[in-house]
Amino acid sequence: MIHAARTPARSRTHSSSPASARSDATDARIDRILGYLRAADDAHRSPTPTRTSYTALNSIATTIPLTTPDPVTTSTPTTVFDSVKTRLIAQELEVAEKHRVCELLKSQVKHLRAAHDAAAADHARELKSKLALQRKEYEAMAARQLALVDRAVKDKEAVALQAAQLAEKVAKMETQFQEKLATAHAHHARELKSAKSVWEAAEKVRRDKWMVEKAAKIKDQTVKSLEPELHRVLAQHKAQLALAEDRYREQLAKEKAAMLAQHEVQMQALRDKLVADRQAACEEEREFSRARYAKQLEREEIECSRRSASSLPMDELRAQVEQEKDARTYALDEARRRHAHELSVAAEQARIERDAWIAQHAAKTEAHVKARERALKDALVRERDAEIEKIIMRLETESGSSASEAAQRHRADVERLRAQHADEVRQLQDQWHVAMDKIAALGRQVEAAEQAKTELDRERWGLKNILETKDRTMDEMRRELDRLRAGEAAVRRQVEESVQDEIKHRDTLVASLRNELDRLKRQLEDQRRAMDDQLANAERDKAATLAMLEERVKQTVSIKDEAMADLRHQVQDLQIRNQQLDLLLERQRKELLM
Repeated sequence: MIHAARTPARSRTHSSSPASARSDATDARIDRILGYLRAADDAHRSPTPTRTSYTALNSIATTIPLTTPDPVTTSTPTTVFDSVKTRLIAQELEVAEKHRVCELLKSQVKHLRAAHDAAAADHARELKSKLALQRKEYEAMAARQLALVDRAVKDKEAVALQAAQLAEKVAKMETQFQEKLATAHAHHARELKSAKSVWEAAEKVRRDKWMVEKAAKIKDQTVKSLEPELHRVLAQHKAQLALAEDRYREQLAKEKAAMLAQHEVQMQALRDKLVADRQAACEEEREFSRARYAKQLEREEIECSRRSASSLPMDELRAQVEQEKDARTYALDEARRRHAHELSVAAEQARIERDAWIAQHAAKTEAHVKARERALKDALVRERDAEIEKIIMRLETESGSSASEAAQRHRADVERLRAQHADEVRQLQDQWHVAMDKIAALGRQVEAAEQAKTELDRERWGLKNILETKDRTMDEMRRELDRLRAGEAAVRRQVEESVQDEIKHRDTLVASLRNELDRLKRQLEDQRRAMDDQLANAERDKAATLAMLEERVKQTVSIKDEAMADLRHQVQDLQIRNQQLDLLLERQRKELLM
């Protein structure tokens, strides 16, 4: 029963209406106790007929005398009657006393029952009030905890939103810094380009001015002595260049002649091979045709013999023989035409291959000649520059009188070189004309190549003049480039310093933003931990309060169970006493009846 009482008490702590469930269980238990007491009351009320029988017995005893008196104990009937009457009166008094005691016990039981009902009602009301109070307290506590949790969730959402905003702000700032950095780079590049253009224009103006001044100064100093020497050097270089060109043309003509001879030899060998192949193919075709015709002739002879045996007319045989002969002649002519066509196709293919090989070899030779011409030109240009430098240095060291002597020596050297190289130039020109005549005899393809080479020569001469002008501007551009490099290095240092400062500032700002973000994250973690601690404390307090309430309910139920057990023991004692009284009354009745 205690376990049953504790189980509903435990279940009532988790139900929606614990006070009503507990009151129902208590009322059920009280109803069971009251039913038990009613049963006991009915059992106590059952001796009433016994008392009636006692009264009837007393009346019978008073009206009917005893039939068998004991002569030993009594001497007379009056004495016996008196003794019996006395005993009956004593029994009646004792029964009345017992009845009074029973009534008193019943009244006490009623009082105890009323007190128990009142105590149970008071206890139920007290439990209901306490449960309602605790329920309100727990509801208030739960509301506070829920409000705290909601506030923590809202704070968390606010902090998360703030963190997201900060992250977005950081991303925007990084994008802005990247854009600013790109804009700064573009701006610095434009400024550098504009400054470079300004410097180039200013430098070009200064260079032109310096060149004009320097040219005027040099012309004033060495105009009469420098010009003949320069003309001599230029003429010498031109003569050497023409000589080298003639030499290369002669070498080209020789190489072309050798290549043509080699190609003719190869073509002749190819022709011989084609003729031999054609003859071999024709011979094979003849042998094959001869064998086929022999076999066919044998078959025809067999057919003719069979036909003659079958008495065919001779004119049909002659017509058939003529047809076969015409077919053979047509097949032989067809084979000859096919071989002739194949031979012409092979010759045409050989000619195309020869022309392609000649063009390819001419292109390779022309490229080689151009490369060697460029190398020779570069060498001559370097030699010319070196000689010009030597002449300038020599002219700067010599005095004005030596200039006239140098001019005379220059004229003498020029005349001597002209006289010395005149015959060689004429011979080389004659050889070149002979080589050109030989090359012109090669055909339309070689003429086209020569025309292209002539065009290239004209372009080369034009490029040579352009190169001479470019050579004069190279030194000026080189000096200008050195000055621009110096200015560009200064501007680059300035740009790099500004960019480094901007990057440092951006890195500092990003680091501060990251520190702020880390601080907010730590603050968020601290708040989360504090909220978790508060929730844990609230859960612990709630668990402790529920445990305390459950313990108090258990104690109350145990006290009630003890009171009920005491009442039950009292009822059992009363029942035992009633049973004893019943037994005593029964024994007295039996004694009276005896």
